[in-house]
Amino acid sequence: MKEKKLPMGIKLDIGLIAFACIPLLACILFAALQGMTIWEVSPFASLWNDEVFYYEQIEAIVKFGAPLGYFGYNGSFAEVGTLGAWPAFVLFPYVLLGYVFGISPFHMIVFNIVIMMLAFGVFYYLAKPEKWQCIVICLLFLTFPASMRYLMSGMVEALFNAAIVVLIGFLLYFQREKYGRVSLGIAYFIVFYFAVCRPWFLIFVFIPAFYHFKLRKVESIVASLVTIGAFGGAYVLYVMPRCAAYLYDTINLQIFKTLFESGAFAFLKEVITTTIYDGIGLIGFMMSFKTFYAASIISFLILLGLIIVSVLMRKKQEKTWKDEKIITGIIAVLMCICIVWALVLFYTEEQVSRHIMSLIVALQMLLTMCFIPKNKAFIIGLVVVFGLVGWQYRGDVYTFVLPREGGAGSIVEADARLLTTAFEASQSENAWENTVLYVYPNVNTNYCYYLPEGVGVNLCTESYINEVYATTDAKYILTNYNDGTYAMYNEWGWEVIAQGQQLVLYEKH
Repeated sequence: MKEKKLPMGIKLDIGLIAFACIPLLACILFAALQGMTIWEVSPFASLWNDEVFYYEQIEAIVKFGAPLGYFGYNGSFAEVGTLGAWPAFVLFPYVLLGYVFGISPFHMIVFNIVIMMLAFGVFYYLAKPEKWQCIVICLLFLTFPASMRYLMSGMVEALFNAAIVVLIGFLLYFQREKYGRVSLGIAYFIVFYFAVCRPWFLIFVFIPAFYHFKLRKVESIVASLVTIGAFGGAYVLYVMPRCAAYLYDTINLQIFKTLFESGAFAFLKEVITTTIYDGIGLIGFMMSFKTFYAASIISFLILLGLIIVSVLMRKKQEKTWKDEKIITGIIAVLMCICIVWALVLFYTEEQVSRHIMSLIVALQMLLTMCFIPKNKAFIIGLVVVFGLVGWQYRGDVYTFVLPREGGAGSIVEADARLLTTAFEASQSENAWENTVLYVYPNVNTNYCYYLPEGVGVNLCTESYINEVYATTDAKYILTNYNDGTYAMYNEWGWEVIAQGQQLVLYEKH
């Protein structure tokens, strides 16, 4: 698309602006299908969500430099700092935006959309899609509603999705032999930064490493080792000490224990058996057709299959494996196989599918740029297939956003304002003074949005609370008034300082 000159010699690339607006357009349409405008969307995306914890931490960092209380599970807390399970690296981009534009629950939705728009803009600059390819990418993006739902929430999935889109853009940029030390260095840094948040991201080091190897072989090896070493150092020295121990209880680390205790042969045997057993479980989960998480696995496998078939067909046509598009496809397939293998080894089926969601938009872009023929019938068929898979789960309540007025969102807003004046968080050597034990699932997590600024939220089961309410160091408990614990807490010196239709907040005296 042509560039237009603005006053003072500024160039305006209409194509870049239009392409960057695809995520915004998709969110507007997604909200419209639910009878609302995008600014009417509430951050209360579901009764249970992680975004409230991300938001509370980001708000505290923006306004206090760090949360004043602990984040964790069943009384656990980070050994250093107060960030709980989530590595701080993933919060920093939002913190930076919060410093500039302020922070509120709705700001998180805006930040996610802006981040994805920037990623699309960078992709356009790097990949140089033709007009018809821009249209196909837009249509395919609209076939996966889960991506739009995560944009219109406080979740950080959009950030990882954006990072992978940018890296695929670099892959296509390098494919045109445009690589240099600066662009390669940026790609290495992106891989390092996001791997610190999600270690499987490290596999993307193959993108800059492969093309760097074509430029400078020894330099490529050194740069790759530096990236991997920097990731390892940051993860061990910075992330692990700042994460609550329970984070690692959700990851299968038994394989490494087998390696150190029983040796390499036992380790290899367990890797093989785990791969087979969990792989079968993942297929069963996919075929259950229960949620859009299953849809993400189906979409991912279709995309991967199409890329593999396209590579083989192109190889047959070109009669060589050295074609740049073939190489690009092979690199992408190998990375995806390694990622899925790692996820199968270490995560549950639902967590595997959630991570895979971050790859789908990028693979759709890669397929469009390298392998889809300019054939209307084929393109329409492709969009229909992905649309049927993605939108099959439109009845899943977690897929859809909520309006500001009406539904669960307004109930929470009306009831939870009592929490905003219940107490004030303050600087204290004992972070438990500013920590609320939230009893799950007795109370909607969205009430936590209305806790005072800077406090920590410890997600606790009712059975845990009933064991420790007389001995816990935490000063506050947030639970449901009708859960049968009222008299018990009062007997041990807990005082009600806020009470609504669906909640009661206790303070220890």
